This record gives sequence, C-alpha cells and structure tokens, in this order.
Amino acid sequence: MRQYLGHCEGVPEPTSPISHAVATGGLCWISGQHALDEYGRYRRGTVREEATRCFELLLKVARAAGFDAKEIVFVDVALTKLSDIAEFNEVYVEVFGPEERPARAIIAATELAFGARVKVAAVAAHDRGQASGEQQVECTAPPVATESAFQRADSADEARNLRDGKGTRRIHRRPKQVALVRRASEEESGYPHRQPLARFEGP
Repeated sequence: MRQYLGHCEGVPEPTSPISHAVATGGLCWISGQHALDEYGRYRRGTVREEATRCFELLLKVARAAGFDAKEIVFVDVALTKLSDIAEFNEVYVEVFGPEERPARAIIAATELAFGARVKVAAVAAHDRGQASGEQQVECTAPPVATESAFQRADSADEARNLRDGKGTRRIHRRPKQVALVRRASEEESGYPHRQPLARFEGP
C-alpha cells in the first residue's frame, strides 16, 4: 500500500503542496530538505551547519516513514557552489559512516528556495523480504527450448532437400520425449551415414 507522510514531528510543514515522503513497495522517496527550524524559518549558516540540519530533518522523516539511516540508498544533493563539496563531504561521512555509504548525485544550483546553500533529498529501501505487509514471490524464467546439435546439423542441406521434395523431417513433441523422424533413403538424401530414424529423450 502506498503511504504518504504529510506530517512529521519536529519537521516543519512543507511550504509547497507535497508530502514529506512517499513509501511503497519497500521504498521511500524523501522530499528535499533545507536548513529550516521547526517553524519553517531558514537558518542561514556555513555549508557544514546547513548540511547537518538538512540531514537531521531528512533522517527524522525517514524514521517517521519506518526507515533508518542505514536503509538510505541514494542521496540527491544541490549546492549553490560546487566548491563547497569538500565541506559537505565531511558531514556526509559523519552521517553515514566510513563504509556502505549511499549512492549520490550532486548538482550546482544557481538558486535554492529560502536562499539556502544546501538541499538534500533521498531514497531509502528495505532489504528484500522486509517490506511491511508485502509478500515476496520468487519468479523463475520458463525453460527455453533449444535445438540439439544433432537437429541443427546440415540444416541448410535438409532445407534444400525439403524444397526439392526429396525428404521430410518431423518433430513430435511429447511430455517426456522428443521423437525425430527422418524419412529419406540413402539414394534420395545423398547422406549414407545418417540413420533413417533417431529417437532421444528430452527434459
């Protein structure tokens, strides 16, 4: 079931007609967060300060939707200056640790809402089988029928014989076996080494 998170304790209400997050199928898309206080007022600061606040709000939304920091798999970042990436990275490592960090994309924005310097959005995902209320179904591809090397042998010559009316080849399929029947005399087919009848077991 798709869930929309419109209110989150400790997170200011969106100023746009959006949800804080939408969760479905074990995935959660979290809207972009800016460095706002609990009343929705922009808290201007350094890139480190703004990034720290963005992640504080983002993780609150994630937890309210039933996800934690280790389940965030992708982070979308907007900075007004790409020269601030190094400072932003310091906060990124503090939030997610030295290993198993989320994938990420960073863009340079000429302007962000509220005059902010940083905006952070994310996608979180439950591990397989942990999605609440969902049934995991194993899907396997159906077996693919393939011709044996014996059936493929000299196919061009056989096709020519069929067009000339000098021979026929019929394949009879049964649940547990395939019978390959070739009707051609040695004189007609020109292949004295072939067996007139061959039968082999299939899967």
